[in-house]
Amino acid sequence: MSMRSAFLVLALSALLAGCARPYYSSVRMQMPGNYLVSTVQTTESQEACRAASKSYINSIQQGCAECKVQSFSCGTALAGDEKALWSDAPIPQYSVSSESTRVLFAGPEQSTKPVCDQVAREMSAKGMPATCVPPGQTRK
Repeated sequence: MSMRSAFLVLALSALLAGCARPYYSSVRMQMPGNYLVSTVQTTESQEACRAASKSYINSIQQGCAECKVQSFSCGTALAGDEKALWSDAPIPQYSVSSESTRVLFAGPEQSTKPVCDQVAREMSAKGMPATCVPPGQTRK
């Protein structure tokens, strides 16, 4: 392969990598205390997405037998609440925002606010800086 061909292949690979869309692991669970948790994580491939979903579900269910999975999916596009989590627009629920993970808490404030604060602290303690965002505020 000529040097020019090698640079062309390298440039094309970089362009394709830059155009690659992330996969979103989206998990929605019903929690004790009558609230829902929707968690969305970005991943680099469908395989990584499936692994992230399974790992997250297993970790939650190990500590919470009453937590019920309502749905989970892997895809390259989001809709509804999950899409709103990745925008900067205010949303009417508590949410946690970090670089690669967003969590939405839908339900009574007396249940969701303390959990939001706790999840943000735990994520930050594990090296993933996270913030609990109150309803109506922008996420950054």
